[in-house]
Amino acid sequence: MKELRNCLITAHPHFVRRWMGRKLELDKVKETIRTGNIIYRRGNKFIIERYFGKENETYCVVCFVYGGILEVKTSWKKEGR
Repeated sequence: MKELRNCLITAHPHFVRRWMGRKLELDKVKETIRTGNIIYRRGNKFIIERYFGKENETYCVVCFVYGGILEVKTSWKKEGR
């Protein structure tokens, strides 16, 4: 969705508490939202996934859209595709 890519991105407190423990890079989370593939969509909930080939990592981001604001609920990364 084109409007999803241009939304203001905010972080839910759950994501803020966990991003250091999961060793996530915020730039890659943002890039996943902007350029990743939507793999699940129901109502205002989206799960977006993107593979970073050089690092051999896949980032998965769960987010909700409220009006023009995209809120990142949680995110994780996994090895490989």
